[in-house]
Amino acid sequence: MNAVNKRVFSMLDYPESDASRAAAVRRRAGAAMDRLLVLAEQGCGAEIECVAQFLASTYSPDVFAFDPFDLRRVNVATSDDMLLCLDALRWGRAELYELIPYGEMRIQDVMKDWRGKKRRGPHEASCAGKGPPPEASVT
Repeated sequence: MNAVNKRVFSMLDYPESDASRAAAVRRRAGAAMDRLLVLAEQGCGAEIECVAQFLASTYSPDVFAFDPFDLRRVNVATSDDMLLCLDALRWGRAELYELIPYGEMRIQDVMKDWRGKKRRGPHEASCAGKGPPPEASVT
């Protein structure tokens, strides 16, 4: 690594090697992914729709697209967590759902819940129940 790169890495507080940077990113992304999942599992409202879409896109990008401008629809802490997850995807050493316990099952549950809310429409997907009613559940 040349002197300029070392100076840039030290200014940005990045580890110098790719392997150590990837490991550090995975640790932070695992915590960020867990926070996003908790938000999607327990929250409601327009921000949660954006988070659910993001989570779905990290799991199945061919089916669920995510518009990067949607980062503006969520609060700063949430968008920071999304960016951490994107950084982990960039380093590509593991699927994001593999970074947390029961990650794949949790993302699939969020996707089912979110798709059920989209089918009923925003006016019916109120925050009262924080999920679809039993008769409207998606399997």
